Amino acid sequence: MLTPIEQKQLKQFEERMAMPKWRYILFYGILGWGLPVALVISLVNMVFLHRSVRDLYLNLAIFPFAGIFFGLYMRSFMPRQIKRLREKEGLGE
Repeated sequence: MLTPIEQKQLKQFEERMAMPKWRYILFYGILGWGLPVALVISLVNMVFLHRSVRDLYLNLAIFPFAGIFFGLYMRSFMPRQIKRLREKEGLGE
């Protein structure tokens, strides 16, 4: 039997797996991870290390590109999570 949180996770995982791969990578890898990380790191570097705005442009190129791989990894991880939750759900019957 799944807890309410696990039921919610299973539903979210199934909805995300139904997305086309490119869309998942775009939203969760590039826009959801790559851009925010680039902006935070650039802001920290500018405020505390007195780096130039030029580093922002470099970070805006590097981190969204890395977000592609982050999105691919997270998408490949989801089927295992879905399987684990479905097995746990089946044990409760």
